[in-house]
Amino acid sequence: AAGRPMPWPVLLAGALICAGAALAPDLDHKAATISRSFGPVSRWLCEVVDKLSYAVYKATKKPADPRRSGGHRTLTHTWLWAVLIGGGASALAITGGRWAVLFILFVHMVLAIEGLLWRATRGSSSDVLVWLLAAASAWIIAGILDEPGNGASW
Repeated sequence: AAGRPMPWPVLLAGALICAGAALAPDLDHKAATISRSFGPVSRWLCEVVDKLSYAVYKATKKPADPRRSGGHRTLTHTWLWAVLIGGGASALAITGGRWAVLFILFVHMVLAIEGLLWRATRGSSSDVLVWLLAAASAWIIAGILDEPGNGASW
């Protein structure tokens, strides 16, 4: 970023976002962590993305490609999807300000917690605790990022 060193809070936020984003391509699979992390909302989104991925697969399938009955490991596991999601998140963060950044951090923190502590977070009773931990973490990180010299300009 124009020769300026990256402040540690930006590095921390980036690492946590990457930990959560690593699970995002599996949004096309009903049994994936991401499809269960946000209750009915993520289950519905999973259905939509699975159907979209499968439609793109069928439209672009070559004769030598394997036969599939769903969209898992198709569209959401491509560079195109990564660019679209990354660009969308960046645009949201730039135009939406603090609340958009909090939302992005919250979603990725939930996924990071679910992914890293998957045995401990199984079951509906732990969902609220995971969401509270993710919300508190996102709020604290965003507050640290807002401090002068901690990455607000990044």
